[in-house]
Amino acid sequence: MLTIKNPENFDWSTIPLDECLHGNSMDARMTIKIYGQLIELLKKTNREHLFDKLLSPALEYFADYEYRGIAIDEEVLQSTI
Repeated sequence: MLTIKNPENFDWSTIPLDECLHGNSMDARMTIKIYGQLIELLKKTNREHLFDKLLSPALEYFADYEYRGIAIDEEVLQSTI
């Protein structure tokens, strides 16, 4: 998985192709695995409508969080561990 520590100055051209391919393939693999498990759970509990009404519309925001990152207060995070 790729972790971008400085997204403002990030440049894909500085990452070796093999690292980029590996990170992207692992991300896709885990996304498919989690999606399958989520859909199965929603079907078993008769809550499939949650995906259509809640999760699917939120995907745009999740993609934005993944691209831009989320600001985290490291001191607060450390105090909870």
